[in-house]
Amino acid sequence: MKKLLCCIVALSPLLVGAQALDPAPASVPAASKAAGKLEVTLEQLRDRLVLTPEQQALWVAYADKVNAYAEVFYREKPVLASQETTALQQVGRLVDNMQNRLAALEDVELAAKNLYASLSSDQQKIANQLLVATLPSFTSYAPNTSSESK
Repeated sequence: MKKLLCCIVALSPLLVGAQALDPAPASVPAASKAAGKLEVTLEQLRDRLVLTPEQQALWVAYADKVNAYAEVFYREKPVLASQETTALQQVGRLVDNMQNRLAALEDVELAAKNLYASLSSDQQKIANQLLVATLPSFTSYAPNTSSESK
């Protein structure tokens, strides 16, 4: 019981913060809400990086690829078992979904490499903590805020 209470107390600020970042009204579909959160995250990262005019074009290319990936990610329809399609068709559809997502993610990776190479060491430290948070994923993301030196 104490563990549950500690988890609730520890996660409360995160839940409140996530709700404060949600610019979409309740009537907007979930995919649009997630895209809205993504855009806020991209804007926040751009602001934190304080990009030079030379870095702006690389940032725009990165943001465009992230948005394209998010469209693929949220557009996918889940593959559900059904009697109308065979198991092999269902698995094939799942593979197609993953291949589409992978192709879009590889585009993001290339744009991220180009952007990252243009960043100063201070900007790279910010990117190390926040860049992956601009991508929708099935995993949760918690920035590493420890002050470890490497």
